[in-house]
Amino acid sequence: MEELGDKMSRVEAGDLSARIEINNNDELGRLGKCFNSMIQKLKEAQEQIMRYHEEHMLRADRLASLGELASRLAHEIKTPLAGISSALKVLAEEVAEEDPKKDIFGEMQSQIKSLTNFIDNLLSYAKTPKPCLMQVNLNDILDSTIVLLNQPLKDKDIELELKLYPNLFLALADTEQMRHVFLNILLNAIQAAHQGGNIQIATSNLNRGTLWDGRPASEDGVRVTIRDDGEGISPEALPKIFIPFYTTKAKGTGLGLANAKKIVEEHSGKIAVESTAGKGTTFTIVIPAAEFVLFTPVAPGEL
Repeated sequence: MEELGDKMSRVEAGDLSARIEINNNDELGRLGKCFNSMIQKLKEAQEQIMRYHEEHMLRADRLASLGELASRLAHEIKTPLAGISSALKVLAEEVAEEDPKKDIFGEMQSQIKSLTNFIDNLLSYAKTPKPCLMQVNLNDILDSTIVLLNQPLKDKDIELELKLYPNLFLALADTEQMRHVFLNILLNAIQAAHQGGNIQIATSNLNRGTLWDGRPASEDGVRVTIRDDGEGISPEALPKIFIPFYTTKAKGTGLGLANAKKIVEEHSGKIAVESTAGKGTTFTIVIPAAEFVLFTPVAPGEL
Protein backbone atom coordinates (compact mmCIF):
# COMPACT_ATOMS: atom_id res chain seq x y z
CA MET A 1 0.00 0.00 0.00
CA GLU A 2 2.88 2.36 0.81
CA GLU A 3 4.44 1.56 -2.61
CA LEU A 4 1.15 2.48 -4.34
CA GLY A 5 1.07 5.77 -2.44
CA ASP A 6 4.69 6.49 -3.38
CA LYS A 7 4.10 5.77 -7.08
CA MET A 8 0.98 7.98 -7.11
CA SER A 9 3.02 10.80 -5.59
CA ARG A 10 5.57 10.43 -8.41
CA VAL A 11 2.84 10.53 -11.04
CA GLU A 12 1.30 13.60 -9.40
CA ALA A 13 4.73 15.27 -9.66
CA GLY A 14 4.82 14.51 -13.38
CA ASP A 15 6.82 11.26 -13.46
CA LEU A 16 4.80 9.02 -15.78
CA SER A 17 7.46 6.31 -15.73
CA ALA A 18 6.35 5.18 -12.25
CA ARG A 19 5.13 1.58 -12.18
CA ILE A 20 4.13 -0.80 -9.38
CA GLU A 21 5.85 -4.18 -9.06
CA ILE A 22 3.15 -6.89 -9.04
CA ASN A 23 3.99 -9.86 -6.83
CA ASN A 24 0.56 -11.41 -6.26
CA ASN A 25 -2.95 -11.56 -7.64
CA ASP A 26 -4.92 -10.40 -4.60
CA GLU A 27 -6.97 -7.19 -4.39
CA LEU A 28 -3.89 -4.99 -4.00
CA GLY A 29 -2.23 -6.76 -6.93
CA ARG A 30 -5.23 -6.05 -9.13
CA LEU A 31 -5.17 -2.42 -8.00
CA GLY A 32 -1.52 -2.26 -8.99
CA LYS A 33 -2.22 -3.69 -12.47
CA CYS A 34 -5.05 -1.20 -12.95
CA PHE A 35 -2.75 1.64 -11.88
CA ASN A 36 0.06 0.57 -14.24
CA SER A 37 -2.35 0.28 -17.19
CA MET A 38 -3.86 3.68 -16.47
CA ILE A 39 -0.50 5.47 -16.23
CA GLN A 40 0.74 3.82 -19.44
CA LYS A 41 -2.31 5.17 -21.30
CA LEU A 42 -1.74 8.60 -19.78
CA LYS A 43 1.93 8.54 -20.85
CA GLU A 44 1.02 7.56 -24.42
CA ALA A 45 -1.61 10.30 -24.63
CA GLN A 46 0.82 12.92 -23.31
CA GLU A 47 3.44 11.91 -25.89
CA GLN A 48 0.88 12.11 -28.70
CA ILE A 49 -0.31 15.57 -27.64
CA MET A 50 3.28 16.80 -27.38
CA ARG A 51 3.93 15.59 -30.93
CA TYR A 52 0.92 17.56 -32.14
CA HIS A 53 2.23 20.68 -30.42
CA GLU A 54 5.81 20.33 -31.62
CA GLU A 55 4.68 19.82 -35.21
CA HIS A 56 2.39 22.88 -34.96
CA MET A 57 -0.37 20.84 -36.55
CA LEU A 58 -3.29 23.09 -35.70
CA ARG A 59 -5.55 22.15 -38.60
CA ALA A 60 -9.18 21.41 -37.71
CA ASP A 61 -8.84 17.67 -38.37
CA ARG A 62 -5.88 17.40 -35.98
CA LEU A 63 -7.67 19.37 -33.29
CA ALA A 64 -10.70 17.13 -33.69
CA SER A 65 -8.44 14.09 -33.27
CA LEU A 66 -6.96 15.66 -30.16
CA GLY A 67 -10.44 16.16 -28.73
CA GLU A 68 -11.34 12.54 -29.46
CA LEU A 69 -8.11 11.43 -27.78
CA ALA A 70 -8.90 13.48 -24.69
CA SER A 71 -12.43 12.07 -24.49
CA ARG A 72 -11.15 8.51 -24.79
CA LEU A 73 -8.48 9.25 -22.21
CA ALA A 74 -11.06 10.61 -19.80
CA HIS A 75 -13.07 7.41 -20.08
CA GLU A 76 -10.13 5.01 -19.92
CA ILE A 77 -8.45 6.72 -16.98
CA LYS A 78 -11.19 8.38 -14.94
CA THR A 79 -13.17 5.12 -14.84
CA PRO A 80 -10.34 3.05 -13.27
CA LEU A 81 -9.48 6.02 -11.04
CA ALA A 82 -13.02 5.90 -9.69
CA GLY A 83 -12.63 2.16 -9.15
CA ILE A 84 -9.34 2.61 -7.30
CA SER A 85 -10.90 5.34 -5.15
CA SER A 86 -13.85 3.10 -4.24
CA ALA A 87 -11.55 0.18 -3.41
CA LEU A 88 -9.41 2.40 -1.21
CA LYS A 89 -12.50 3.58 0.68
CA VAL A 90 -13.48 -0.04 1.37
CA LEU A 91 -9.96 -0.93 2.51
CA ALA A 92 -9.74 2.21 4.67
CA GLU A 93 -12.94 1.25 6.50
CA GLU A 94 -11.25 -1.99 7.59
CA VAL A 95 -8.31 -0.13 9.15
CA ALA A 96 -8.50 1.10 12.73
CA GLU A 97 -8.46 4.88 13.26
CA GLU A 98 -5.19 4.71 15.21
CA ASP A 99 -3.46 2.66 12.49
CA PRO A 100 -0.78 4.74 10.65
CA LYS A 101 -2.06 3.30 7.37
CA LYS A 102 -5.19 5.44 7.79
CA ASP A 103 -3.20 8.54 6.84
CA ILE A 104 -1.79 6.78 3.78
CA PHE A 105 -5.30 6.07 2.51
CA GLY A 106 -6.21 9.74 2.93
CA GLU A 107 -3.12 10.88 1.04
CA MET A 108 -3.83 8.45 -1.79
CA GLN A 109 -7.38 9.77 -2.13
CA SER A 110 -5.91 13.27 -2.38
CA GLN A 111 -3.57 12.14 -5.15
CA ILE A 112 -6.45 10.48 -7.02
CA LYS A 113 -8.27 13.81 -6.89
CA SER A 114 -5.17 15.53 -8.35
CA LEU A 115 -5.01 13.01 -11.19
CA THR A 116 -8.71 13.53 -11.88
CA ASN A 117 -8.11 17.29 -12.03
CA PHE A 118 -5.27 16.66 -14.47
CA ILE A 119 -7.61 14.78 -16.81
CA ASP A 120 -10.20 17.55 -16.50
CA ASN A 121 -7.56 20.14 -17.42
CA LEU A 122 -6.50 18.03 -20.39
CA LEU A 123 -10.10 17.87 -21.58
CA SER A 124 -10.41 21.62 -21.13
CA TYR A 125 -7.29 22.20 -23.23
CA ALA A 126 -8.18 19.73 -25.97
CA LYS A 127 -11.90 20.49 -26.27
CA THR A 128 -12.18 24.21 -25.58
CA PRO A 129 -15.29 25.28 -27.51
CA LYS A 130 -15.22 28.13 -29.98
CA PRO A 131 -15.79 31.40 -28.10
CA CYS A 132 -19.23 32.95 -28.21
CA LEU A 133 -18.15 36.51 -29.03
CA MET A 134 -20.17 39.36 -27.60
CA GLN A 135 -19.49 42.99 -26.75
CA VAL A 136 -18.27 42.83 -23.15
CA ASN A 137 -16.49 45.06 -20.69
CA LEU A 138 -13.29 43.34 -19.53
CA ASN A 139 -13.31 45.49 -16.39
CA ASP A 140 -16.52 43.74 -15.33
CA ILE A 141 -15.07 40.31 -16.01
CA LEU A 142 -11.97 41.16 -13.97
CA ASP A 143 -14.13 42.41 -11.08
CA SER A 144 -16.13 39.18 -11.01
CA THR A 145 -12.94 37.11 -11.19
CA ILE A 146 -11.29 38.95 -8.29
CA VAL A 147 -14.26 38.13 -6.06
CA LEU A 148 -13.37 34.44 -6.45
CA LEU A 149 -9.84 35.09 -5.21
CA ASN A 150 -10.57 36.95 -1.98
CA GLN A 151 -9.51 34.05 0.25
CA PRO A 152 -6.21 33.18 -1.52
CA LEU A 153 -5.30 36.88 -1.50
CA LYS A 154 -6.15 37.13 2.18
CA ASP A 155 -4.18 33.98 3.05
CA LYS A 156 -0.97 35.53 1.70
CA ASP A 157 -1.83 39.08 2.80
CA ILE A 158 -1.38 40.27 -0.79
CA GLU A 159 -2.18 43.86 -1.70
CA LEU A 160 -4.22 44.02 -4.90
CA GLU A 161 -3.73 47.24 -6.82
CA LEU A 162 -6.38 47.94 -9.47
CA LYS A 163 -5.95 50.47 -12.28
CA LEU A 164 -9.01 49.80 -14.41
CA TYR A 165 -9.46 52.41 -17.13
CA PRO A 166 -13.04 53.77 -16.84
CA ASN A 167 -13.56 54.59 -20.55
CA LEU A 168 -12.48 51.17 -21.77
CA PHE A 169 -13.34 49.95 -25.25
CA LEU A 170 -15.82 47.11 -25.26
CA ALA A 171 -14.12 43.89 -26.33
CA LEU A 172 -15.36 41.09 -28.56
CA ALA A 173 -15.05 38.19 -26.15
CA ASP A 174 -16.61 35.18 -24.46
CA THR A 175 -17.21 36.15 -20.83
CA GLU A 176 -16.71 32.69 -19.29
CA GLN A 177 -13.63 31.88 -21.32
CA MET A 178 -11.97 35.21 -20.50
CA ARG A 179 -12.82 34.74 -16.82
CA HIS A 180 -11.02 31.39 -17.04
CA VAL A 181 -7.95 33.11 -18.55
CA PHE A 182 -7.84 35.82 -15.88
CA LEU A 183 -8.43 33.32 -13.08
CA ASN A 184 -5.59 31.13 -14.26
CA ILE A 185 -3.09 33.97 -14.58
CA LEU A 186 -4.11 35.54 -11.27
CA LEU A 187 -3.78 32.21 -9.44
CA ASN A 188 -0.27 31.92 -10.86
CA ALA A 189 0.45 35.47 -9.70
CA ILE A 190 -0.81 34.70 -6.18
CA GLN A 191 1.35 31.59 -6.00
CA ALA A 192 4.38 33.55 -7.23
CA ALA A 193 3.89 36.63 -5.03
CA HIS A 194 5.68 36.95 -1.72
CA GLN A 195 3.81 36.80 1.58
CA GLY A 196 2.54 40.35 2.02
CA GLY A 197 3.37 41.04 -1.62
CA ASN A 198 1.69 43.04 -4.34
CA ILE A 199 -0.26 42.26 -7.51
CA GLN A 200 -1.21 44.97 -10.00
CA ILE A 201 -4.03 44.70 -12.53
CA ALA A 202 -4.40 47.41 -15.15
CA THR A 203 -6.58 47.87 -18.21
CA SER A 204 -6.19 50.33 -21.06
CA ASN A 205 -7.23 50.99 -24.63
CA LEU A 206 -4.76 50.00 -27.33
CA ASN A 207 -5.26 52.18 -30.37
CA ARG A 208 -4.51 50.97 -33.86
CA GLY A 209 -0.89 51.69 -34.78
CA THR A 210 0.31 51.80 -31.15
CA LEU A 211 3.56 49.87 -30.73
CA TRP A 212 2.99 46.69 -28.72
CA ASP A 213 5.00 43.49 -28.46
CA GLY A 214 7.53 44.84 -30.93
CA ARG A 215 5.12 45.87 -33.68
CA PRO A 216 2.26 48.33 -34.30
CA ALA A 217 -1.21 47.07 -33.35
CA SER A 218 -3.21 46.23 -36.48
CA GLU A 219 -6.54 47.16 -34.88
CA ASP A 220 -8.04 48.76 -31.79
CA GLY A 221 -7.88 46.49 -28.77
CA VAL A 222 -8.32 46.20 -25.02
CA ARG A 223 -5.15 45.58 -23.02
CA VAL A 224 -5.04 43.82 -19.64
CA THR A 225 -1.81 43.75 -17.65
CA ILE A 226 -1.29 41.52 -14.59
CA ARG A 227 1.95 42.02 -12.68
CA ASP A 228 3.27 40.25 -9.55
CA ASP A 229 6.32 40.95 -7.38
CA GLY A 230 7.47 37.33 -7.02
CA GLU A 231 10.78 35.69 -7.84
CA GLY A 232 10.15 35.82 -11.56
CA ILE A 233 10.62 33.15 -14.20
CA SER A 234 14.10 31.99 -15.18
CA PRO A 235 15.36 32.85 -18.68
CA GLU A 236 15.50 29.11 -19.43
CA ALA A 237 11.87 28.52 -18.47
CA LEU A 238 10.35 31.69 -19.94
CA PRO A 239 10.13 30.51 -23.59
CA LYS A 240 8.46 27.26 -22.48
CA ILE A 241 5.69 28.40 -20.15
CA PHE A 242 2.94 28.18 -22.80
CA ILE A 243 3.97 24.68 -23.96
CA PRO A 244 1.45 22.01 -22.88
CA PHE A 245 2.63 19.90 -19.92
CA TYR A 246 5.60 22.17 -19.15
CA THR A 247 5.60 23.15 -15.49
CA THR A 248 8.05 24.15 -12.79
CA LYS A 249 5.53 23.44 -10.00
CA ALA A 250 5.66 20.30 -7.89
CA LYS A 251 1.93 19.70 -8.40
CA GLY A 252 1.31 21.59 -11.64
CA THR A 253 -0.23 20.03 -14.75
CA GLY A 254 1.45 22.36 -17.22
CA LEU A 255 -1.86 22.98 -18.97
CA GLY A 256 -3.17 26.16 -17.32
CA LEU A 257 -1.13 28.72 -19.26
CA ALA A 258 -1.28 26.63 -22.43
CA ASN A 259 -5.06 26.70 -22.19
CA ALA A 260 -5.08 30.44 -21.46
CA LYS A 261 -2.96 31.11 -24.58
CA LYS A 262 -5.22 28.91 -26.68
CA ILE A 263 -8.33 30.78 -25.53
CA VAL A 264 -6.77 34.19 -26.18
CA GLU A 265 -5.71 33.16 -29.67
CA GLU A 266 -9.22 31.79 -30.37
CA HIS A 267 -10.34 35.38 -29.65
CA SER A 268 -7.86 36.63 -32.30
CA GLY A 269 -5.96 38.16 -29.40
CA LYS A 270 -2.40 37.97 -28.13
CA ILE A 271 -0.75 37.13 -24.83
CA ALA A 272 2.82 38.04 -23.88
CA VAL A 273 4.94 37.61 -20.77
CA GLU A 274 7.93 39.50 -19.40
CA SER A 275 9.86 38.44 -16.32
CA THR A 276 12.98 39.44 -14.46
CA ALA A 277 14.54 37.15 -11.89
CA GLY A 278 13.90 38.50 -8.41
CA LYS A 279 11.58 41.26 -9.63
CA GLY A 280 8.40 39.51 -10.72
CA THR A 281 6.42 38.70 -13.84
CA THR A 282 4.05 40.64 -16.09
CA PHE A 283 1.42 39.07 -18.34
CA THR A 284 -0.16 41.25 -21.02
CA ILE A 285 -3.31 40.23 -22.88
CA VAL A 286 -4.78 42.12 -25.83
CA ILE A 287 -8.28 41.33 -27.12
CA PRO A 288 -9.75 43.02 -30.23
CA ALA A 289 -12.18 45.84 -29.48
CA ALA A 290 -15.74 45.86 -30.72
CA GLU A 291 -15.65 48.15 -33.74
CA PHE A 292 -16.48 51.80 -33.04
CA VAL A 293 -17.85 51.06 -29.56
CA LEU A 294 -16.63 52.89 -26.47
CA PHE A 295 -17.76 52.00 -22.97
CA THR A 296 -19.17 55.10 -21.25
CA PRO A 297 -19.82 54.95 -17.50
CA VAL A 298 -23.38 55.73 -16.48
CA ALA A 299 -23.89 58.25 -13.70
CA PRO A 300 -26.05 56.96 -10.78
CA GLY A 301 -28.79 59.51 -11.54
CA GLU A 302 -29.10 58.32 -15.13
CA LEU A 303 -30.15 54.75 -14.26
